[in-house]
Amino acid sequence: MGVTQFDQKTNATRSIAITILLVGISLLLFLAWFGTMLFVVPRFERDFLDLKLKLPYVTELTIAGSRWTVKYWYVAVAGLLFPGLGMIGAISYLVRHRVVDGMWSAIWFGFLIGFPLIGHLLVWMSLFLPQL
Repeated sequence: MGVTQFDQKTNATRSIAITILLVGISLLLFLAWFGTMLFVVPRFERDFLDLKLKLPYVTELTIAGSRWTVKYWYVAVAGLLFPGLGMIGAISYLVRHRVVDGMWSAIWFGFLIGFPLIGHLLVWMSLFLPQL
């Protein structure tokens, strides 16, 4: 089954700027989550220790993840961010500009933006759960 002329025009009109913008939004969301794990969660941990609260399991997991992030921040930056950004950029370009079916583009960018959003939401929910 060949690519029709309409499909070629549709792929040709997709802007590379929009692709870069979507990848940039995903990167900013990841960096916001990373900053929360590095700077915000340790402050909450100190507050929880001062108040001697019994923490829910989800909050303990978030604090453990934050401790790992604080201790091994360079692994996330060097190992995940730089190679990961190149790989995400390449996959995003291929999915958005080379795959004919636009559904795959929507799924890919939904995952790319939704994953850090959900992660950020879970971190904040776990931090405020003990205070309820």
